[in-house]
Amino acid sequence: MAALYVIVENEAVIMALFRRAVLLYGVPEILYVDRGSPYMGRSLKRAASLIGCNLIHTMPSDPAAKGKVERIMETIHTRFEYEMLASGKKRYSLEEYNQYLMAYVSQDYHREVHSSTRQTPEERYMAHPAHLRRWVSKDSLALIFLPCTPAKVTKTGLVRVNLRKYLVPDAALVGKKVIIRYEYNDNRKVYLWYEDKYYGEAFLFEEENDLMNREKLRERVKPIPEIVIPNMDQVPAYGRLERQLAQYREEVASFDLNTQLSNVRGKKGEVRAALLTKESKNEPKPETKPENKPDAGTFEVDAFIYLMAKLLRRKFAPSERLQAHSLWKAIGPLDEAWVRATVGRLLGEEKPTDNISGYLEEIRLCLLMKQMN
Repeated sequence: MAALYVIVENEAVIMALFRRAVLLYGVPEILYVDRGSPYMGRSLKRAASLIGCNLIHTMPSDPAAKGKVERIMETIHTRFEYEMLASGKKRYSLEEYNQYLMAYVSQDYHREVHSSTRQTPEERYMAHPAHLRRWVSKDSLALIFLPCTPAKVTKTGLVRVNLRKYLVPDAALVGKKVIIRYEYNDNRKVYLWYEDKYYGEAFLFEEENDLMNREKLRERVKPIPEIVIPNMDQVPAYGRLERQLAQYREEVASFDLNTQLSNVRGKKGEVRAALLTKESKNEPKPETKPENKPDAGTFEVDAFIYLMAKLLRRKFAPSERLQAHSLWKAIGPLDEAWVRATVGRLLGEEKPTDNISGYLEEIRLCLLMKQMN
């Protein structure tokens, strides 16, 4: 998805690579990485959580778990790097090496038939249904993939980051422990997050006793005046570029990062439910029915419990099975497709925890809302 030669391997480089891969190919369901220090940082974990990607680390002392990435590294070493050495040029800059690498991956590796899949990586990617892909805009990724650190807002509405004080934009954050995202090379402002919600920018605070200087500082914190966007009717019909400019300004004005992140999480639930439905349809039917698997074609309470256990990927205790029986007796029968879609959406939103009672209560509320509508 993304490859790069670097001088130093750290979390910032890994996040830059991950950001480039998401921008080109969409949000993956799982990010599977090593247990090295560049992959264990808080910033990478929070960024993956915000876009709805599950971050999974390999088991300790398990070299076989990293076989796939070692295989592609061997391919690049034996093919690409040897060819670079045989080109005759003695020295390449790091930028030139990366340009040749991107050309090799896109023009050669992605278009060569894979020995296992019998397809090229490009064909296999294009075969995935387009409506199941999840995307995040470039501006959102630029903000999400900044390094982050926790900080507590003081009673005076200030947070301290890297020995500097910043004024928070919302008084409701006073006393709360927030997540601060900041740029490496620009310490004039930072970005505030609280419970995975974006609250805006916090500006550098400078203590000043002079009244006139304090007023000047206060003017800097004021929001920028809103840009007046002309209506589409006011744009000349002959100006294609003008129409595109007006549409772009309308999109920028209506952009809301929190809404986009919520849509991405909802899309994650829909994708997971659709994939699980497709997987269940493609499962070979065994000759003998398992002891705890319900009959095909029927969706009774046992089938409901089996479906919940499969979607949540865990075994239910007797007390949890009793809770599911009680819910079915109170509000059943339920439609299988509706249960799949509802649980998939809840998994994407990450609302309930490991406790099954949270999912059952959400199902009951969703059914009541559906009946009211």
